[in-house]
Amino acid sequence: MTEYIHLSIVEVDRAERLAKKPTEQLTASERWVVILKYAGDPSKRAWIRKIMELDEGCRKAVERMEAIPREMVEFMRQTDEMAHKMELMEQYFNGERKGFQQGILINKVHLIRKKAAKGKTAEAIAEALEEEITFIEKILKIIQAHPNFSDSQIAKQLTKNKRSKKKDNAVRLIYP
Repeated sequence: MTEYIHLSIVEVDRAERLAKKPTEQLTASERWVVILKYAGDPSKRAWIRKIMELDEGCRKAVERMEAIPREMVEFMRQTDEMAHKMELMEQYFNGERKGFQQGILINKVHLIRKKAAKGKTAEAIAEALEEEITFIEKILKIIQAHPNFSDSQIAKQLTKNKRSKKKDNAVRLIYP
């Protein structure tokens, strides 16, 4: 990045594979992967010590990590765990919201199907439900093309069409 700052993105999960490689043959990045993954692991202490002997930067980093009070390490672990739980909750609620929206769409399909069965036009249905005429026409086309589809299947078909159009747009943006 600059003369003084170097940014490296490392895959800490690959540290286990590095155990098979002799410590002296580890690259600087690989030594950092091992340090970041195992500095606090007592079973890897000998390996960490060897790396510390080879690499001054790693030695300083481990000494700094060891100087962090245990309470702070536990606090950071708990904070990380809470952040993970919050992320899972967010995913859950996003899924719940999507399910709710899908339920609303299924209900609209049901109402449109009922009104169409009574002989109402797309325009009349759009006005009655306060929806866009194009939205009503899309649903009516799917109903005509697939008369045996349930309301849920029609809603899925409608959302599937939306997703495929988004992908088509992305392709057009990349390759004009």
